[in-house]
Parts: sequence; C-alpha cells; structure tokens
Amino acid sequence: MNEKELEMFKDLSFKITNETKELLLDMLYIKQMLEESELSPKDRKLLEKEYKKLFKQFRKEFQEQKPIETQIMRSYFNSKK
Repeated sequence: MNEKELEMFKDLSFKITNETKELLLDMLYIKQMLEESELSPKDRKLLEKEYKKLFKQFRKEFQEQKPIETQIMRSYFNSKK
C-alpha cells in the first residue's frame, strides 16, 4: 500500500467485541496447532474444519459491527485483484 492508499483507511475504526476477540484467539490457537503440531490426517481435517467455521463466525461478527467500513475495505481489496 502506498501513502495515498493508507490515507483512505486512516479514519476507519473497528470495534472489537469480546466475542470477536475470543474468535480471533481461537483461530490463532488452531492455526498454530495446524502449523506446529504433528497431527493425524483425521485430526488435521477436524481442526481445519473448525478453523473455517470460526473464520466464518469472525467475518460475520466483524461485518455486523461495521458494515460501511467493511464495504470500503472489500471494495478496495477487490479493486486490487
């Protein structure tokens, strides 16, 4: 991101609720387990499934908190594809 692009996001604020924090921490914990632990294929698949579920919840929570800011971010990142 260049300086001009960063300016566009400077005034955006995001509220992080306790639920959002919990989801984020759970996701980080699972991600770390997936990357650092020797897991059976079955366990790995279960953790990956749980991670995806948590990610969907996190995204939903985040979008509900700040729909306009989320749309701005989405538009920006879609324009970069």
